[in-house]
Amino acid sequence: MTLDFVRFFRSAPRWRPERRNVESEATELREILAPITIEQFAAEYLGKQALFVRGQAEKFKRLLDMDSLRRALYIGSQHKPRGFDMRANFERGLNAKKSAFIDASYEEIGPLLEAGATLCITNLHLVDPFLAAVVRRVKVDLGFSGRVGFNCYLSASGGGFYTHYDARTAMSLQIEGEKTWSYAPRPALAFPQRNASYALNGGAVQASKIVDAFVPIEPWETVIPIPENEFLSETLRPGDLLSLPAGTWHAAKAGEHSLALNLYFQHADFLGLVRDVIEPMLRQHESWRSGAPPAPNRPERLPGNVLSYFQSRLAELRDAIDRLSAEGPELEEMWRRLITLDDLASDESALAPAEVPPVDEEQMFRVRRDYPMMVYEKPDGGGEPSAHLLHGSTLLSLSIEALPILRRLAAVTKFRAREVLEWNAGTSSPAWADVADLLGLLYTHRVIERVPDVA
Repeated sequence: MTLDFVRFFRSAPRWRPERRNVESEATELREILAPITIEQFAAEYLGKQALFVRGQAEKFKRLLDMDSLRRALYIGSQHKPRGFDMRANFERGLNAKKSAFIDASYEEIGPLLEAGATLCITNLHLVDPFLAAVVRRVKVDLGFSGRVGFNCYLSASGGGFYTHYDARTAMSLQIEGEKTWSYAPRPALAFPQRNASYALNGGAVQASKIVDAFVPIEPWETVIPIPENEFLSETLRPGDLLSLPAGTWHAAKAGEHSLALNLYFQHADFLGLVRDVIEPMLRQHESWRSGAPPAPNRPERLPGNVLSYFQSRLAELRDAIDRLSAEGPELEEMWRRLITLDDLASDESALAPAEVPPVDEEQMFRVRRDYPMMVYEKPDGGGEPSAHLLHGSTLLSLSIEALPILRRLAAVTKFRAREVLEWNAGTSSPAWADVADLLGLLYTHRVIERVPDVA
């Protein structure tokens, strides 16, 4: 079926109720991967080897269709959130000539597609609440500490991409139409720090070229291209999935037209995690904020005051690292934050605390699911066990007696305040005053919200 892109994108979308329910229907990673399990994907495929799964045509329909895409693009063009953009490209797949990306406005989408372009939407989840909820669930389900998001590609007939590799694991979910992928049987470079593209001369591979002119290429980034005649090939149809590890050469070309989501996994290196933990510890000291002392008159040798500064800061850095433990709270807390929070998405928990309303026993509450909730036990600063709740960027540390209540809270959707009195199974029931204080705290940090009591 030929889609009239100009007519489809000619005007703003008509507003109608969202067909996808963010609270109760957000697609989980296990549904996307089926029949492959999450455990299989994590152990055998993520960042390691390609995965192709043939699926039923309706498998990904709940994630996106042309109507929901049009609405999201219109919202994005109006609000322009950080990290979201729309660009067009006129490449035509394997052995094609490389072409530049051009920015696209909403009004230009139809004409660009009619002219044969591929529309590339970066971070579609930032303007689609349903996809944002999926991203948050995927991060927690996989326990993935890097960035997760949805890009989207809408291609006219024959549209696609010149041979390249990405610096992240990319999982293509075919929604409509067909797209033929050619890809290398193995990564050319494991976990690269930037994208790369083939340099072609008359169809022959000459060399790989790292696409980032601002950062010098390091020796370990030099790669020997895999000949394109060794590439594998698969044609993705609606419901099919293809996941390629970071650093895997690939090219793609649409059939009559193609709509696909790209669920990406941007791997986070350990150096970044450690830096995030240590930097706040050191930055509080004036000497770490001031920089090395001045050294006038162009000294030929390293001046003594600069040498002394370096020695002192390195000694403090070693001490900070020595105080870290793999089993300590600092790394664990940072890791839990990383697998829960999307750093590009807006985080309402970072806003000013909500005003606490009076809490009575008959009040109905709803647990907010815009961020996944994580409940766990770990020692507090004094070594005593305590209950922890992580919701978005909100981290609450409570007495260990609250642990059964928090675990039950993570499993329910709605509840009446007095029901919490019965949630401490196997222990004495808490006093109502303590329950009211806890609910007030959870409300303040936007973990729960009040809902009308509908009899």
